[in-house]
Amino acid sequence: MVDYEKAFKRPFTDFSKLLIGVLILFIPMIFLVVPNPIVITIATIIVVIASLILGGYQLECARTTIKNKFKLPEWGNFFHLFSKGFLAMIIGIIYMLPALIIGYIFLAKPLSEIIPNIENISSEAILQILSANLTSIVIGGIILTLYFILFTYVSPMITLFFAQNYKFKQSFQIKKIFRKAFTGKYFVAILLAFIYSMALSLVFSGLFTLILTLLVKNEAIVSIFSSLMSSVLGFVLAVTVYTIYGSVFKELKNRR
Repeated sequence: MVDYEKAFKRPFTDFSKLLIGVLILFIPMIFLVVPNPIVITIATIIVVIASLILGGYQLECARTTIKNKFKLPEWGNFFHLFSKGFLAMIIGIIYMLPALIIGYIFLAKPLSEIIPNIENISSEAILQILSANLTSIVIGGIILTLYFILFTYVSPMITLFFAQNYKFKQSFQIKKIFRKAFTGKYFVAILLAFIYSMALSLVFSGLFTLILTLLVKNEAIVSIFSSLMSSVLGFVLAVTVYTIYGSVFKELKNRR
């Protein structure tokens, strides 16, 4: 049975690890508000690196949960976390290649007629091009929409197959991935994780930022506080959601 209570409590079981996770996300985000293009560019790069480190950490949360260990993972080896987060990103990109191929097949022709002339082309001409290619645009749009829905639903399971042993090729065991993904337990876990994420996002990002905006008129303070709330939210959700995913994967690991 998936232990949702442990998943909800897990981010708060070790305050020092929670603080490190929040600071990793928060510190580079502070510099995004600096009105300097160079500083913003550097900060953006650091934010991406921090996000990949957090991605690796959430994989560790899933992996340890699969092994029935609910203690928060250590932050020790940041390069290890970064590399695992980076590999998970590469896996996602590979799974997106079919979408790029589908887009090229169905949408390349109308886009190639519009984009090169975007500055000079009239709205009437754009409508004519779209009308002439309406069938391929509609078919391509439907296929892409279905693919993105399927990928969004299955992607956590793909990540879990990688996270269990950090073997790249296991992320492409399509038959096994689909067999585990299309189960009632996995569907419930995905649904609850989504509801929890939306609710917590509303509380952290929406409500707190709204209250602060009403009480504090300084835009810089509002921006910093908003970044802090986003950092806390990011870490809490990463740990909780991937603990849920790891728990359901553990329940399904013997399914053939």
